Amino acid sequence: MPSSSDSPNSPSPIPISTAVVCGVLALATAYPLLRLLLGGFFVPGEGLTLGPLMEVAKNPSTWMVLKNTFVVSLAATAISIVIGTSGALLVVKSDIPFKGAITAATLLFLLLPPYVQALGWLQLWGPVGWFNRLASLIAGKRVVVWNAYGLDGTIALLGILHYPVVYLSTMAALRNIPPEVEEVAATFGFKRWRILSRITIPLAAPGIAAGGVLAFVGSLGNFGVPALVALPSGLIVLSTYIFQQVVGFTEVSFAKVTILASLGAIVAVGGLYFQHRLIRKAHYRTPSSAKEPYRFAIGRTRFILSATVLIFLGCAALGPIAALILTSLLPAYGVKLSLSTATLKNYAFVLFGLNETWRATFNSLVLAAGAAAATIALGFVVARGVARRKGIFLWIDRVGSIPYAIPGTVFALAMILSWVDPWLPLHIYGTRWVMLLAYVARFFTIATRTLAAGFLQLDPSYEEAAQVVGLKPIRKFVRITLPLLRSHWQAAVLLVFVTALTELTVSGLLWTSGNETIGVTVYNLEAAGYTTYSTAFSVLVTLLFGFALFLLRRYGTSLFGR
Repeated sequence: MPSSSDSPNSPSPIPISTAVVCGVLALATAYPLLRLLLGGFFVPGEGLTLGPLMEVAKNPSTWMVLKNTFVVSLAATAISIVIGTSGALLVVKSDIPFKGAITAATLLFLLLPPYVQALGWLQLWGPVGWFNRLASLIAGKRVVVWNAYGLDGTIALLGILHYPVVYLSTMAALRNIPPEVEEVAATFGFKRWRILSRITIPLAAPGIAAGGVLAFVGSLGNFGVPALVALPSGLIVLSTYIFQQVVGFTEVSFAKVTILASLGAIVAVGGLYFQHRLIRKAHYRTPSSAKEPYRFAIGRTRFILSATVLIFLGCAALGPIAALILTSLLPAYGVKLSLSTATLKNYAFVLFGLNETWRATFNSLVLAAGAAAATIALGFVVARGVARRKGIFLWIDRVGSIPYAIPGTVFALAMILSWVDPWLPLHIYGTRWVMLLAYVARFFTIATRTLAAGFLQLDPSYEEAAQVVGLKPIRKFVRITLPLLRSHWQAAVLLVFVTALTELTVSGLLWTSGNETIGVTVYNLEAAGYTTYSTAFSVLVTLLFGFALFLLRRYGTSLFGR
């Protein structure tokens, strides 16, 4: 809600709305992060100590986990940069056809939950996946051309899942290059590749690097892909290591896990700070924006390149979904699929025979609706201040973005440390309230950034005119601000709601019996070996996201450039 102190002559005390935002974020964000930082140096009965830090440093498994994490994240980032940069160059700097279809297919990777894509990937490229079945059919004997489980599969999938962030970041940088720079070079007879290597790519380098940092942080904090693709092969990374230690109650104490979690959080926050600096640098180099970027005419090759890109996107984005559908029609995993064996009984069981389905759906709907309502209310207060560059709101925005930036398992561990033995008289651990609080902290920045973009486009004279005619703050908010920002707050509601609806990383550590969510149920089915049920549930989730995609396009979110 808007502040009640809009008048230039208003008193200096902090408005109630700002105080409420600070109070909620103090509980949801600052308090858990403080407990996380202290948790690594506090052992019950010993007090503050460096013992856990020394034990973690001496433990060979620590270095093994960190090595695996950085190898996977760096290799996946390299793949993301190659694919994302190539795609952005083709779409922005060439005259290939079907650019809209390429961008829409690319965004599918961002909209579908990673664990759904990981399941589809395994059904397509697993040892008994559809690709290896086809290869066996052609060879006349059982062959495994490639097994997606393991290091290479994890790297490849994370690289593909996160290339869209490099693609979008690079596109923005390329469109920011003044066309006259490349036009002058072409006038002087520079060849196409020389212009690209000497002018275009160097000017876009900060944008490429910024997207690469985001891809690295995303790979570092991803839980669904390592849990489903890497863990069954014995490959452990930081996110799955934390999950194993917390869920399994192994001999490793919380203090030791907390130190590793804090390290992951520091790397993630440092990466995002570096990315922010790169974006600022990009804007410094290319201060003027171009409406129509300079494009290279590539002749008939453009059709071949466009077809190649669309085939790749079809295999990478639609292939796993098709594999999920095929597997969900099997009467049992491993049985040959034919018209006589295809069945819908897996869908019938998931919808009508599995108690967790509707309970998880209800829990996810309640949590997603609660998170959307809370983050939008808080976001309106902060976004308005961020758009007007007010210091306190800029700091609230920065602190509030940390839970989204750090790995989900790390923030879930912070919530456990905070609420299993709280300093405050609030006993919410084991209830939906702790999950809702975690969702609010995690998705607050999505709502705030989306609304801030709307406030930046809003002419302040509208609100000033309403103030002159004597409208009270609440009436001004309802009659002026809400209608003018309708597309932005609708987009923010949908983005937070859809993201929270199928969340897995935080829920996977905070859920208790009776509080399952959709993501937890799908993961538990797959982990228990009920692959046909997990794929059927995943197909239903995909349909849900298809409906959400339709709503996002219907209400004109900026994701689609409207």
